[in-house]
Amino acid sequence: MKKFIFPLQFLLEYKEKKEKKLKKELAEVIKKWRREEAFLNKLKKEEEECQFLLRQRNKEGKISYIILYQSYLERLAQKIKKQEMKVRDIFLKVEDKREKLIRASTEKKTVENLKQKRWMEFIASAKKMEQNFLDESATIKFNAWKNNS
Repeated sequence: MKKFIFPLQFLLEYKEKKEKKLKKELAEVIKKWRREEAFLNKLKKEEEECQFLLRQRNKEGKISYIILYQSYLERLAQKIKKQEMKVRDIFLKVEDKREKLIRASTEKKTVENLKQKRWMEFIASAKKMEQNFLDESATIKFNAWKNNS
């Protein structure tokens, strides 16, 4: 019996490599997104703490500290805005990579399904050949028995 050969095996392997590469890229972008989001949260927490300290200094009436905290809060607000844009941009990259991965996975699955279909056809053909062989063997044995009787 001949060996099963899938003519599009090279394509399936290419699709598998592409999917694996996209999974790795997606993981890296997600990692970067989480890191930048954590930094954003740190900045926001720092802003909250600074606002709390500003309220404290405001109650105490310490003008020099109030001015210092206000200017720091303004710079912090700019940093936060910049970081939010960075996080949003990276999130868009995450979504783009995710869509590409879904598409690549779908393409790979299509080729895998075709391979499975061809495998089932191969098995059915092999079973049919085996059955024909058994039928032929049985016919030969029957004819030999009939001729000897």
